[in-house]
Amino acid sequence: MQIFNSWPDEESLALPENVKTALINHLIKPFQSIEDTKSYWLENKPTLIILEKQDTNESINALDTQLQQKITTTLINPEYTEEIAIGYTIKLAILNDVGDGVYCLQSI
Repeated sequence: MQIFNSWPDEESLALPENVKTALINHLIKPFQSIEDTKSYWLENKPTLIILEKQDTNESINALDTQLQQKITTTLINPEYTEEIAIGYTIKLAILNDVGDGVYCLQSI
């Protein structure tokens, strides 16, 4: 499991290269540029959670309660789910009116 509370540096993403590229492109898509995207992440602090197949409910339950709730909400009630690469889906949950968001990339 990987958890990012700031813009994820590509070197820090422990993912196959094609998945890294697809993820970064997906995160940039709603914005005009990568600079706008990074500015949004700096200001609004969304969360990116990467769950791999070996991550279990037990490993999620070991996290603090607030993070557990973010993951559960994102997995159960996402705004959308999209396959961004073969074997990987991303889900987004908006948690409040201010726009607090959680992206959850999951290896399926």
